Amino acid sequence: MIAKIVNPFINPIKRKILMPLKRAKSWPKLLAKWLVKKLKQIFGSELSRESYIRIGNLYIAKKLIAIILLVVLILYFFIFIKPPKFVNKWLNRKPAITVSAAGAAPNYTGAAKLYNDQGQLLFEGELKDGQYEGNGKVYAEDGSLLYEGELKAGKFEGQGKRYRPDGTLAEEGLFAGGALVQGSLYDESGALVYTGALANGLYEGEGTLYAPDGRVLYQGSFKAGIPDGQGRKYSDSGSLLYEGGFSNGQYNGEGSLYDESGNLVYQGQWLAGQKSGAGKELYANGAIAFEGQFVSGKRNGPGTEYAPDGTIRYVGEFSNGLYHGPGTLFDENGGTLYEGTFRNGVYHGEGKLYGASGMIEYEGTFLSGKLNGNGSWYREDGTLIFRGKFADGEPDPAAFLGMSPVAVEALLGPSTGNDVLSYGSVPLSADDTSADGTEEIVEAEASAETTAAADSETAGETEGSLTADLFDGTANPVVRMRYQDLKLTFIAELDAETGDTAVTEVRLGAGPVLERLHRQLEELAKQDAELVGKSSRGRTDFYSWGDKFYIIERDAEGVPKTATIQSAPA
Repeated sequence: MIAKIVNPFINPIKRKILMPLKRAKSWPKLLAKWLVKKLKQIFGSELSRESYIRIGNLYIAKKLIAIILLVVLILYFFIFIKPPKFVNKWLNRKPAITVSAAGAAPNYTGAAKLYNDQGQLLFEGELKDGQYEGNGKVYAEDGSLLYEGELKAGKFEGQGKRYRPDGTLAEEGLFAGGALVQGSLYDESGALVYTGALANGLYEGEGTLYAPDGRVLYQGSFKAGIPDGQGRKYSDSGSLLYEGGFSNGQYNGEGSLYDESGNLVYQGQWLAGQKSGAGKELYANGAIAFEGQFVSGKRNGPGTEYAPDGTIRYVGEFSNGLYHGPGTLFDENGGTLYEGTFRNGVYHGEGKLYGASGMIEYEGTFLSGKLNGNGSWYREDGTLIFRGKFADGEPDPAAFLGMSPVAVEALLGPSTGNDVLSYGSVPLSADDTSADGTEEIVEAEASAETTAAADSETAGETEGSLTADLFDGTANPVVRMRYQDLKLTFIAELDAETGDTAVTEVRLGAGPVLERLHRQLEELAKQDAELVGKSSRGRTDFYSWGDKFYIIERDAEGVPKTATIQSAPA
């Protein structure tokens, strides 16, 4: 039933469309048979008028026409259908070869074009035994150009250019084994990133590294992709920042450092990116600021520091960038300011401090930049002002309290005069107990002159041995030891219970030591009344500081003229 309905429509299609198509498959064979038949007729028949074709007044043999057609067909076959290699070479023609999905080309030598199964061009250029050899172009599956240039054994070899899938140039130069070994690298925007030698895809050897804006960042030797060897590093402004040795990307070995203005600021040894070893730091004007040793980027060890005008500022030891150890500090004129030891940039230990005239001003022990301990204070003419203990940079005459006369003489030398004030509790005279230090000094001068006139040879022996004679254990004397030049007087007593002799009172005459002591006590009393207590009666000031008691007499103008220092009562 269905066939009766459909057949009237299908049969015409079979007759008019499908049957002719089936016959079309046999057309080439039928055409070949027809040509063979015609050729036999032409070449097999005897010559007659029918063997020619008249064209105007000319007669052309059908055999000639047949021969010409055969030659044309043969030429067409070998030129266009299946040409030999020499024909392609003459015509500079590249045969089209379809390769497998894996991209393997047939064993072919010569110029060719390789296509994949989908007809996409994969390669255009020279082949040798089926491999890329010579100049050529390699394409991606999407048709984008990946590489153009020289190839060998199927790999990039020689001069060439490699592109990204988006068509931007990635690298160009000399390739070996499929990788760039000498040339230039570009970023996605087309800016030059690097030019020079490479190995395994990393910067290796001499090269130049660029910033996106084209500035040179580094120029020199590379190893495994980082600066290593001799090179130059540039700042963001393009000026030379460093020139010298590199190791693992850091400054190493001999090198020079520059500031943004191009001024040389350091020249010397480096280690792991820091100044280390012998080197020089320079001012912007080119003058040497420091010359010596460095450790971990800071001055360490012996060195010399200079002022901008070239004069020496300091010679000695450094530690962690500061004066540390023995050294000498100079003023702007080259005169010596200090000579001794330092700690963390300040005077510390034994040293000498000089005045503007070049004479020694202080000599002794320093602590954290101040005289602290035994020391001597001199005038500009070199004469001694004070010798003894210093505390916090100030003379400390109270430190003599509790010292034995022998220790006093060991520190200050022989006294200029010794007097026995009493034995036990019996005073010798009222004059000897005078509290006026000036009168005591006058008495000492008179006593010394009288003794010298009596026996000039034994006078020194008498003064030097008086202390030992007085404190021989047979009495309980109170003795006054006087140092005329230092304006110092000491009262020493023998403790009958312990047998020890010690200074119990220190007296000062008018002078720089007294003035500084008075000023110090005044400042401390104003700053902290609990630390230093003060009371006054007329022109006499009384101070209590710790376990010491101070009595200072002032003249009519308020200038201190004498002081008495005692241990505070228990």
